[in-house]
Amino acid sequence: MIFKIYTLLIIAFFNKVEGKYCIQRTWIGLIKVLFGYYGIKYTSKKYYEFQANHWGREKNRNAKYYQALTGLLPLGRSNTGEFRDYTDTWYKWTGLDYMKNSDTYERQWLTYRIEKFKQNIQIHKPKVVIFYTKTHTDAWNEIADCNFRNIENTNNSIIECPKNFSAEFYQKNGTLFVNMAAPTAFGNCNNYFKAVGEKIFDFIGHRNLGKI
Repeated sequence: MIFKIYTLLIIAFFNKVEGKYCIQRTWIGLIKVLFGYYGIKYTSKKYYEFQANHWGREKNRNAKYYQALTGLLPLGRSNTGEFRDYTDTWYKWTGLDYMKNSDTYERQWLTYRIEKFKQNIQIHKPKVVIFYTKTHTDAWNEIADCNFRNIENTNNSIIECPKNFSAEFYQKNGTLFVNMAAPTAFGNCNNYFKAVGEKIFDFIGHRNLGKI
């Protein structure tokens, strides 16, 4: 029952529920980046509709705007560094010792997840890989095989918003890797998302989105 409810909650982000959009803030920020790349002058309604009707859709695999949505680790942390769910719920469900807290969970799976990302990138050769949340920069460095910190304040970086959010860009073997701030970071702004999208275009070009 728990997983059925969870699945229904996820599905709600890809449909209208009782005539209203169920908004996922992180995805909305990434959609703004996508629209910045395509040069779309967006409105709230337009990117809510894009999330509901196009975002992360398997059926659009052949479309020019196809995106794969993945997480470094399936279970995220809260602001206090613990699992987002109730204190020890994951341990109770699984009985696995490493599920007692998010630190032991991360140590158990992080290396494996990084290697899987690297393998998938080699297999699928995406045009762009966007990493968000600067707290995971060390993991992004391993996946992209670079040091994003060395790219800061160069021609391959940007700074935007009153809080000076930065983003770094590194291209290798036909894939552009982007290290950007979390879309939900306090003080993030539309100019930042637009600038990231425009910088991606500077690297890879190709702006034919088609109808959305």
